Parts: sequence; C-alpha cells; structure tokens
Amino acid sequence: MNKTKEKSISQTNIHEKHRERMREIYLKNGFDAFSEVEVLEYMLFFVLPRIDTNPLAHKLLNKFGSLANVLEAPVEALMQIDGIGRQTALYLNLMLNVANRYSKNKCTDKISNSIEAKEYCAKLFVGKTVEEFYIICLSSTNHVISCDKIGTGSASEVGIQMKDITKSLIFRNCDRIIVCHNHPRGIARPSDEDLSFTCNILSNCIINDVDVLDHIIVSDNNQFSFLESGLWLELRKDAINKLANKKQYMNFLQPASDYTIS
Repeated sequence: MNKTKEKSISQTNIHEKHRERMREIYLKNGFDAFSEVEVLEYMLFFVLPRIDTNPLAHKLLNKFGSLANVLEAPVEALMQIDGIGRQTALYLNLMLNVANRYSKNKCTDKISNSIEAKEYCAKLFVGKTVEEFYIICLSSTNHVISCDKIGTGSASEVGIQMKDITKSLIFRNCDRIIVCHNHPRGIARPSDEDLSFTCNILSNCIINDVDVLDHIIVSDNNQFSFLESGLWLELRKDAINKLANKKQYMNFLQPASDYTIS
C-alpha cells in the first residue's frame, strides 16, 4: 500500500473516531455541551459524511457571526462560502424552517387574550428577515382553525390584496380572526399604512360577518397589540363610518367579550 493511500485511510479513521466521540457526547448531553462551531460541525456530518466539517463550520461562523445568523441566511448567501454547495445550503436552511414548524405545532390551540395572541404570533416570525402577513382563523370558542400566510414582501413592506384575505375567510369559514405581520429589524409600532390597512381589513371582515379580534405586529424583540393599545376601538369606529348602513354593524364596535386584554 502506498503512502498516499495509507494517509487517506488514517485521516478517514481519525475523522470517524472524532465523529463517534461527538455522537456520544450529543447522546448524553444534547447540544448543551457543544460550542456554536461544534453544533454546526455536528449538523454538517449528516450532509457531508466524508470530510472534516470543522473548518467549514468555522468559515460559516466567521462569515455570518453566529449560529442563528447561519440558519437565517438565504440559500444563495450560504452558497457563497467555499465548500457549501446547493444541497448543503438547502440543508442548513431547512433546519430553521423545521424548528419554526415545530414551534407552530407546539403553540396552544386556543387564543383567549392579547398575551396569548402575542406569544403565538411571535413564534411565527422567528428568523424571518422579510415582512410576512398572516391570518389566524379561530372558531367561536377561540380555538385555532388555521394559520395562513397571505403574503410575503421585502424587509420593509408586504403587499396584500383584500381579495386574498376575503378568499381565506371564505375558504376557512371561520367566525373570527387575528391578523398579524412583522417588522423585521424594526420596531413593533404601527405605521400610517398599517393603520389604514387595518381599517380596511375591519371593514371587509364586518361585511363578511367575521369578527377581527386583534392585529399583532412583531419585531425582533417585542410585540404590539392593537387591542391593548386602545387603537382597536377607534379603528372599528372608522370602519363602521365607512360603511353605508351603520346601524347594521354596531355590534362590531366592541371586542368579543371572550377575548380579553390581559
């Protein structure tokens, strides 16, 4: 056997022993015993089975700064790292999406107040770097029927058409909804556009006999509830005033009694 082959076999054995040691540590302690670079190194084992993934994990952290930023990075940005192909980039991107789906599934299936609404909505936007808009459809007992993403935009805006919201309401046949969107890298406060659009949503839902319980805005570190802020009643009044037959819709002026500010 020549020296090149001997060296290759030796390196393979070293890598395999190292991987086996890391597997044992993970089985005993999970990721608590790992540094961020070791977490990435271990994750890459499953998509790059024949190379030393430690240098690649260091490249990723040097480029993006943290494990969270690596998992939030777009596929195209990941592929700019030497040694990261499309399959590996997709694999890393998948991890955050799996975690998000898990969080959504673990959320309470009932939202009875603004605190629970903010907690539920915050989990929808973990790691999101562009604005997204969701409708959470609820039954008459405030149990979640569905959580539908209606639109995705840029880092600062998302374009939503009212017909898309109406289509979702009709399809889900729900009694009440909570709407929410995020301000990535921004603050959880409504813009003038948010206020105007919320008023239009209220008018549209009143016409369709659907009660809008709240609008939640989520930023990186905070959540804003229109109901808690006191804006909700004023926007309801504005929506009523825009409708021709005002008396018909007076029952929509007050929030549902079984969805409370907490």
